[in-house]
Amino acid sequence: APHLGTRYIDSLVGTGYWFLSRWKRSSSLTQLALADSSDPRASFLYNLSSTDGLLLFRSVVLTSVANDKYVPESSALLLSCRQANRDRKFGNVYNDMLRNLLSPLLSQTKTQFVRVRMAEPVKVRSLSQFIGRAAHISLLDNEAFVLKFVTCIHHYFL
Repeated sequence: APHLGTRYIDSLVGTGYWFLSRWKRSSSLTQLALADSSDPRASFLYNLSSTDGLLLFRSVVLTSVANDKYVPESSALLLSCRQANRDRKFGNVYNDMLRNLLSPLLSQTKTQFVRVRMAEPVKVRSLSQFIGRAAHISLLDNEAFVLKFVTCIHHYFL
């Protein structure tokens, strides 16, 4: 999930998101782009980052898939982002959201916090692979992988 939004995605995918958000009038895509308010600090996602919602869970397991162009790894795993550090308009907003989400998690011991990077080679060259869709959904479509993944992390949820 793009916890910090989709501001720093591949330009081709970003163009697709922009087109879909206009065509379908998708409020969620607009919110993920931090474009639902003229002031990004008044956006839905920024305000959501200011809550302590993640502390309601015993375990927070964040996952990312290599080559996923739909959800930036930095946004999925709550990591610093090189593009945000260079971006004068939205970079500080991104970094504030990152601190808003991480600080409560890292300053307590009640909630376990884990980041998992995954990779699955996609063997077929296709449009889905080119635009990053294959990486985004391939692991979820792989029943054997899902079973193995859940078996490996189940202790976080017992």
